[in-house]
Amino acid sequence: MTAETVDYATGELVAVDTSSEIAVTSYLQQARDWLATAVEQTGPEQIAMTKAEIATAAEATKQLGLSKEIQDDAKEMVRRAEYALRKAQLRGQEAGEIRSRETNLRTSGTSTSGDLPKPRDFFSSEVEYRDSLAMGALEDHEFEQVLSEAREEGNLSRQNVANKARSLTGPKQQRTPRRRPLTDVIRDVAYDLEKVAERLERIAADDRFRDNRDAIADLARGRVGRSVDLIQKFQTAINDEAAPKA
Repeated sequence: MTAETVDYATGELVAVDTSSEIAVTSYLQQARDWLATAVEQTGPEQIAMTKAEIATAAEATKQLGLSKEIQDDAKEMVRRAEYALRKAQLRGQEAGEIRSRETNLRTSGTSTSGDLPKPRDFFSSEVEYRDSLAMGALEDHEFEQVLSEAREEGNLSRQNVANKARSLTGPKQQRTPRRRPLTDVIRDVAYDLEKVAERLERIAADDRFRDNRDAIADLARGRVGRSVDLIQKFQTAINDEAAPKA
């Protein structure tokens, strides 16, 4: 099965084989890289289009019965796109390019405010819009925390992520720092790392690997190399008996 999606390196529409885990993984990584700078470099219109494309890819991973890891990766990217879209809207409101309470007040009695898009216009439903408001109220590190918790629970639905966001944006005096035991954190990280390593092993054993070796190398060499370096540093740290104890 193929779908038309954006090549984030060129901005052109290309056909993607959504039945291939390799192709979907590559597509999702490109989308993540693009979204990381999209809020600063483009407007909400383009991000909204990208969000719709990622949502289509996420639905395809489910219909085609791809691995749960791939399905969760796709769901996570939809949440990231929703978050980026709301952040881009906030920038647009500050610049007076998207309707807000302030622009409504400034342009009261004129036709200017009516020419501006409303934040709600970029979402398919009122529920989706309200959930995006909750996610968009978070700082980046808070959003990453919420995503991590939702992934650990195996529930990356928009409702679950938005509800977790709401729990973080209550009155400041009622918020208490939440830190999981470090042993629980490393247990989950080590498990996830093993799963990723097993996925890499499956990719290397795939009968299409040889024909795609150069393209895979271009996409993965830098990140895999950096990951190996970071893992080696952690291995050194846990083997260092002279490391200071807390």
